[in-house]
Amino acid sequence: MQSFSDFISKNFTFSHSVKTINKADGNVKIENGVESTGTALKGWTKANFPAADLGKAEVQVCANGADKDTKAKLEFSSCGITGVDLTLSANASPNVTVEAAYAQNNFGLKSEINTDLGAAASLKQSLWASHSGVKATADLDVCLAAGELKDYNLKVDYKQKDLQASMKTSNGRNVLTGWVAQNFCPGFYWGAQVQHNLAKSATVGAVGASFKIDDATVVHKLVNTDGQLQVAVEHRLSNPAVKVNSACEFDVLGSNCCAAKKYGFGITFGDF
Repeated sequence: MQSFSDFISKNFTFSHSVKTINKADGNVKIENGVESTGTALKGWTKANFPAADLGKAEVQVCANGADKDTKAKLEFSSCGITGVDLTLSANASPNVTVEAAYAQNNFGLKSEINTDLGAAASLKQSLWASHSGVKATADLDVCLAAGELKDYNLKVDYKQKDLQASMKTSNGRNVLTGWVAQNFCPGFYWGAQVQHNLAKSATVGAVGASFKIDDATVVHKLVNTDGQLQVAVEHRLSNPAVKVNSACEFDVLGSNCCAAKKYGFGITFGDF
C-alpha cells in the first residue's frame, strides 16, 4: 500500500518525458529516457545489474542535467556483520555517501556519512523501534566539520494491511505533518494530510484519491486548501507494452479555474 506522502510526490509529474525500460537475463535492467521541464532537455541512461560477488549496482549517466544526476550506487550483499546492510554511493558533484543500516526484530539503526571530498561533511543518524504496527523514529543531522547538531526530528507511523497513518516534524521541528491513507475497497484509495508551519503560523490541508476505471486505467486526484487541484491519469497497454501518464494542475480559487497552470505528459515503453 502506498503512503500518502508518496501518493502526493510520485503520481503528479509536471514535465514531459519519454522512457524505455528493458529487463534482461541475469537481473539486468536498462533504462533510457529524455525529459523536458520547459527550460532544458535532459537525457539519461540508467543500468541496474549484479556486481559480481559484491552485491547490486546502479549506474546513471545524465546529459544536460545537474552534476548530481550522474551517479553510481553499490549495495553490498554482505559486509561480514549479521543484520547490517552497507551501501556506497557517489555523484559527479562530487559527493560521496556511505550508509550502514542495522535491523533486528523490532529495532533498527541507520547511519549515513556524506562528504563533498572537501571541508563539508555530515552525519545523519536514524533510530527506530516498532511494536504492534506502531513505529517511532528519531532522526539526527550532525555537521562533522563544525562538530554541532544541525537538526533533529521525530516521526511516528502506524501501519496495518489497508490503513496507514503518520505524524512527523521537519525543518528544525518548525513543520508538523500528519496524514492518513486507506485502501477503502478494491480499486479505490484515499488519503488526507494536514501540514502546519509553526514559524509562519500557516496550515495547509489536502485530500486525495485514486480509483481504477478499469484494469488498464487509474485516475488520481488531489486538492488542497490553497485552491490547487491536481488530476493525473495513468493508462497501460499490454501489446505493445506502453504506459501513458498525464497530469495537470488548476487553481480553483483563481480568476480562471479552468485554465491549467501546469501540465505534464510521459510515455514509457517496455518492462515498466
